[in-house]
Parts: sequence; C-alpha cells; structure tokens
Amino acid sequence: MITHTRFTIADDYALLGSFGVPGVQGKFEVRSNSNRVKRPLLIVVHEDWHEAGRRERVAPVVVVQVEADGRKQVIEQKDSDFAKTMNLADFGRRAIEFFQRNEMEHGVQCHH
Repeated sequence: MITHTRFTIADDYALLGSFGVPGVQGKFEVRSNSNRVKRPLLIVVHEDWHEAGRRERVAPVVVVQVEADGRKQVIEQKDSDFAKTMNLADFGRRAIEFFQRNEMEHGVQCHH
C-alpha cells in the first residue's frame, strides 16, 4: 500500500480541490504531486491527513498515475480506512475531473 508522511503531502502535493461524501464527516482532498510533470501523480486523502502524528503514515484512498500518453491508472487502496465502506471508483473519477479542470484552467491562463 502506498503511504506518505504528513510532511511529504504538505511539501510535495498541491491541492487541486476537495469534495464531500454523504455520511462522512469532513472533506476529501485531491492533490497533485508538484514534482511530476510528464507523468502526473494524483492522490485523494481525507482532510484530516494533517493531524497525523510525526511518524504516522497516511494512506491515500486512491492514487492516480497519468501516463505520458494520457492513459490513467487508478490504484484503489483497498486497505485504506475508507475502502471498506465506499465506492473507490468514484474517488478516482473525481480526482481525474479535478486534474482535467485544473489543466484546462492553467492552459487558458498560459495563453493570455
């Protein structure tokens, strides 16, 4: 299972957006690895990731690897806290939507 420390998430992943899920307190964040350009890496984490202990590992609910040719590989983290009660396919879809929306907005800004 892929995990990160809260420091890695804070330092290496930019917030793209957040969404709520009925029945779950708080929001889920879609974050993009700032160091990856050719093959973007997205994660979906619950907003309480920043409350993790200094040595505690945070497991994203979903990890999405966008390949150079545009294919998207969605890794559903079956051992994450939310996997047992939620449809993780929806999390992957939402991550991709936030990423594409961000790319479109960034592309428009670059052309002005």
